Amino acid sequence: MDALILLEKFRVLLAIAPPLEGRGPYGQEQFAWLGRASAIVATWDRSEVIFFRVAVDGMTGNFNRVANHGVVFTTMHKAIASLEDQLPRPSGQAFGPGAAYDFFRALRELVLSAEKRVFLIDPYMDAETFDGYLSAVVPGRDVRVLCAQRTFVWLRRNSRCSNNAKLKLERATRSMIESYLLTTRSAG
Repeated sequence: MDALILLEKFRVLLAIAPPLEGRGPYGQEQFAWLGRASAIVATWDRSEVIFFRVAVDGMTGNFNRVANHGVVFTTMHKAIASLEDQLPRPSGQAFGPGAAYDFFRALRELVLSAEKRVFLIDPYMDAETFDGYLSAVVPGRDVRVLCAQRTFVWLRRNSRCSNNAKLKLERATRSMIESYLLTTRSAG
């Protein structure tokens, strides 16, 4: 089952949880909820479901219900956290003033994870940024940088990476804004 669907099933199940604490017999609502929860936990992780079902059996048998209640809900929250970690992180990020390190770390991770090509739009990029982060591209990946003319000229003259790559300058004018496209193909 897709991680996103499974995650949503866990969240909905937690939101509609009936009262499970206290002593006394359970009704249909509690049994149905615990059955659904067991099935979803089994779909998520076959090893976790063993301990989960032991806790559910203890709850339905009115044996140490408080401790078993904790196991049931802790397992469900653990599943949610695990599934959230499996989901892809959003690619769009915003970085505030003073967050240069965070930006460059995220840029490097993004560049290294590229499967086919990297296309970066940055009118302020300098040669140090280009060399330090875009030269880390896996061989065989395309790198395209849309930048201002002065940036392109600077990169062409000062970038160590640009000296080893084939550069192609394309002028792109739109609505009185001039940009230049730097295209490299890493060897591979």
